[in-house]
Amino acid sequence: MWFDGPQNARMAAVVKAFKHSWRAYRQYAWGHDELLPVSRSYTDSFGGLGLTLVDSLDTMYIMGLNDEFRQARDWVARNLIFDKPAGHTHSSRIRVLRFFYYEF
Repeated sequence: MWFDGPQNARMAAVVKAFKHSWRAYRQYAWGHDELLPVSRSYTDSFGGLGLTLVDSLDTMYIMGLNDEFRQARDWVARNLIFDKPAGHTHSSRIRVLRFFYYEF
C-alpha cells in the first residue's frame, strides 16, 4: 500500500507534525544522532551515525515525503560510515543495519 497523501484531518496533522520536527532536525542537527530542541543543538550519543536521519527514512518513504527522503538517502550514501566508535550502545549499529536489511 502506498501513502497517497493524508486522507483525513488526523493524518494531515501527523504529516504536519513530522515535517515540523524534520525541519528542526535538518536545521540544527543534520547528520547527527539526536536533536536537542531546547538548545537548538545536537548530540551524537549513538556514535555519530546520524541515527535520527536513518530511523526516519522509512517514515518519509511511507508518508510520500519524496524530497526529504532523497535528501536523507543522499546523506546516507555520502556520509554514513561505520569506522567511528560505537558510542555507548551496540544497538545503534543494529538499528542502522536493520534498516538496510529490510529496506534494500
